[in-house]
Amino acid sequence: MQISKNRHVSQMLGLLMNSKDVITVPEFQKHLAISRRTVYYSIAKINTFLNQEGIDTVSSIKNLGFYLSEQSRKELQNIENKNRENTNEDLFNFSKEQRIKTIIWSLINNDKISLTTIETTFNVSRNTADNDFKHVNLLMAQCGLKLITSHEGHKIIGPEIKKRNWVYEHFLNEDPILFSLLTSSVNPSPDINIFLKEFEKMTGNFFTDDAFVYLSAYLSWYLNRIKDSTNRLANTHTIPSNLLALEWAQKFLFKHCIVNLGEAGYLIDLVHSSQFVKANSEYGGIQEILPIAKKIIFRFNRATGVELKLDSLQVNLATHLLAAYYRIKFGISYKNSNLNTIKNKYSELFSFTKFAVKPFEQFVKKTIPDDEIALIALYFGGELKAIEDQNLNQDQVSVMIVCSSGIGTSRILKQQLTEKFPGISFSEPFNTFTYENSSLKGIKLIISTIDIPRKGQTNMVKVAAIPNEQDWKNIENALQKAGLIEFNERLNVEGLLDIISEYARIEDPINLKKSLKKYLELQGTTNVSKKNNMSLDEIFTKQNITFADHVDNFKQALSLAFDPLVKNHSIEKTYIDKIIQLTQLHGPYMLIENDVLLAHAKAIDGVNKTGFSFLLLKKPVVLFEKNQRFLEKKIRIIIGFSTIDTTSHLKTLGEVMKLLQNKDLMGEIRSSNSKYDLLKNHS
Repeated sequence: MQISKNRHVSQMLGLLMNSKDVITVPEFQKHLAISRRTVYYSIAKINTFLNQEGIDTVSSIKNLGFYLSEQSRKELQNIENKNRENTNEDLFNFSKEQRIKTIIWSLINNDKISLTTIETTFNVSRNTADNDFKHVNLLMAQCGLKLITSHEGHKIIGPEIKKRNWVYEHFLNEDPILFSLLTSSVNPSPDINIFLKEFEKMTGNFFTDDAFVYLSAYLSWYLNRIKDSTNRLANTHTIPSNLLALEWAQKFLFKHCIVNLGEAGYLIDLVHSSQFVKANSEYGGIQEILPIAKKIIFRFNRATGVELKLDSLQVNLATHLLAAYYRIKFGISYKNSNLNTIKNKYSELFSFTKFAVKPFEQFVKKTIPDDEIALIALYFGGELKAIEDQNLNQDQVSVMIVCSSGIGTSRILKQQLTEKFPGISFSEPFNTFTYENSSLKGIKLIISTIDIPRKGQTNMVKVAAIPNEQDWKNIENALQKAGLIEFNERLNVEGLLDIISEYARIEDPINLKKSLKKYLELQGTTNVSKKNNMSLDEIFTKQNITFADHVDNFKQALSLAFDPLVKNHSIEKTYIDKIIQLTQLHGPYMLIENDVLLAHAKAIDGVNKTGFSFLLLKKPVVLFEKNQRFLEKKIRIIIGFSTIDTTSHLKTLGEVMKLLQNKDLMGEIRSSNSKYDLLKNHS
């Protein structure tokens, strides 16, 4: 009797109905190949069903086992008989989708079905029956099968594998109609669960609970089907390479009096297409996928700017990819019920995963369906959250730093913040992707160089990568509001004047106040020597320095600035397009001084190698036109850079920051009238 989607529950009820004696827990375990915990779980489910039906529940005898009273068994038998009588009445209420699946199931199982059969079975009109067959024909064509009509009725023809795939796919996606149809047409074999457990023991690969359920159901149908030799695959002399799995498959088939290498190979592929909760990294099937998983993780890291460690992730990802490989290889469609949620709520995660799986697509030589990509994205999402939460907790970070890419300018910002506020723990820079996938646990303030969506109630402050005086005031106020610094923690000019006046006569209070203010400002910023350690051409190289009297617009200026990096193949032209897109989206966040733009994007956007370029415009160009949503900004200097990772550019970028903070040197650079002046005076 089918009372639950979980086959163990229904199978246990069947054993209890057919036994007048007490059944012990070990006997249940042996018959159904289940754990002790599953026995008690299933008994609880059975009792829930019996209570709903007003039948006495399963009796338990301490230290012995379980049994059903004779009265309970009679009442259950009556329910089962009544269900059989009402089968056709139940079919009368089937929806179109349920009718279609039932028709296909019957046709695949070699039942001859006519229009009259559909009319009487489902109590529908002839026109509805005809439309149902048309829909079946369409679906079968998509599966590589064909619906034909003969004098005996309709039937499906085509490769046996295609027919099996349709059935397996619906069990895989936990289709309740097929589970119900299976129960009414096939007697379950307890040997199946035993053999699945034996596979786990032999290989060290353990199925998920869901995989165990749908495999058990499908194999019940499969064994019933291949009793008819005409439904068997052709025997072959080719021996599958996985000898351990082959031993298991042959033993399984031999138990049912079948010796066929073609079917053994099919069984091996079948179990490998099922999801494992734990896999043996030394197992043959996994070994081939492990290098692919490694490449995928590296691509994901490169695209996102995060550093996911291989360790267990490589094995877990390879375990999943093994099942995905066989599903894709044999055209078995997996439907992810959370696909739209993942694509909409975690769009960046989905996009990065789609980029990362290219090595797997090359391996299977097919495009990976979005449903499969969504599953893989969950692995990365879970790993990201675990790592970020661990890092935030471990370092007791109070303030998170966010920028568009998590590289470059934000690291300089962290350095300045740490020097100004040494008692506060600041995070490593987060890009927008890692920020959106972080829990913000323990974070009291977010300092960002770009506009980002607010998460929860955490305070936020937006500043330039090199904060100006107002930015520093905003940061200090935000830190005070978050309770990270006291209001009287920082020295102030008025307080110092009060202290000095108590012990000395102040002759010129106005100029003293100015001097103290200048002194405190210098103490609060990075100490930069007026003489830069590196010359302009040492930072950028002569070939990468450009001068222009004027340009027509910002896009032209950006192309001119990056032209040296395009010519030496550091970047592709798509990199420039991405910077324009980012600027239009986030505003002037790359503007690090009044007229200096530090232009950059991510490695994924067209970077071949790390490089820097410098453009000086004699006449400034407007960054935004007046009709755009950002205020217009005029720029004269564009410093362009590309980086293949999160570290290789940092030393040079540090020298760039020193250059920008040297006001005298920057004044001389701005006064140059040609590239010759630039190189002559600053080389």
